[in-house]
Amino acid sequence: MPSKHPISDYISIRLYDDNSDLSIWGKSILHSYERVSRLAFLPPLTWTSVRQCIVFGSRIYSKLSEGGRAQSHVVLSARDLTRVPVIPLSFSYDLQSYRAVYKAVTNQNDDVLDRLRHRIRNTLNIVQPRLFVANSTIDPINRLWILAAKEYGAKVACLQHGVYARELPDYAQEDDIIDSYIALDDSQKSIVARNIDSRKIVVLGKQSQFAWKAPSKAISVCFVGEDWERYGYVELKQMIVARYLDIGVALTSIGIGALWYKPHPSEARMFGIDKKLRILPKNNIIEPDVYIGFSSSLLKDVSSRGKLAIQILEPKTKADCFQNNGYCLSVANDDNLVDNLLGILQSDQAPPCIQEQQLDGLLELT
Repeated sequence: MPSKHPISDYISIRLYDDNSDLSIWGKSILHSYERVSRLAFLPPLTWTSVRQCIVFGSRIYSKLSEGGRAQSHVVLSARDLTRVPVIPLSFSYDLQSYRAVYKAVTNQNDDVLDRLRHRIRNTLNIVQPRLFVANSTIDPINRLWILAAKEYGAKVACLQHGVYARELPDYAQEDDIIDSYIALDDSQKSIVARNIDSRKIVVLGKQSQFAWKAPSKAISVCFVGEDWERYGYVELKQMIVARYLDIGVALTSIGIGALWYKPHPSEARMFGIDKKLRILPKNNIIEPDVYIGFSSSLLKDVSSRGKLAIQILEPKTKADCFQNNGYCLSVANDDNLVDNLLGILQSDQAPPCIQEQQLDGLLELT
């Protein structure tokens, strides 16, 4: 790892592997920062007022009740203007922060990082939060906010973002730099506890189950996109796309209603699947009856809403078995895959799912 300003080193340490080389995840994060930094000519937007809590990102903000939102200032990430469920009454939107962090991490300029820290401190001084809720302990901007919130004197929590696999190396998992950590469920708690003191960890979701009736009408199926090409796994991505198209042909033969494809937000190449299937409109997960994917946490999310979700269990993805985790159904990616999927879709099922508790209560906002 190159020598850096101490703050630059702190915010970027989780981008590197055990050999101090930039990891594939670190490269991906920096690439995303570099792309956003091209829009850094836009001035920061802020509308701040006193609030109990600052949350990072629309994902966390959207999980709060109306009362919880009223007590929270939200730091919007680059894509959040199109994702936030309602316009926050107190918010920050700062694309220049991506350029500042990118330059600091790549040893180009630490002065911009100092200016960003000053803007963060100003926000904290105006909002006067008792709590900051991070979206990640890995992401550099989140880490800078965590550091600033601690210096201000606020408590710091983190709400887990995405599902972790047991084979993921420790350096790529969450870091114990927070006061409390909200894991997605018990299976994820056992993974997160490898790096974070288990006494700090609480669980958002509990295991449950629901009844799924095979529809009398022709069902619609949505294949879930994954961004493996972003990390250099092009052949794996091509295999996934080919598998989806094979399944689509088989489903068409039994009179399927519609075939959708939901791209991953970071998906760069679809390898032609967008020319074969309908693209599911953004923020519309209600339309399809069934979701099929490989390792996306979206399967867990839609299952919790009563949708039938099926994981194709493929060893090359190194994903855990979602059915064992209580997320959804899982089927092996073998020669019987298509027949097994058809059997599931044509009969009643009792899939496992995760039901989330109210986030406000865990954050003590209610």
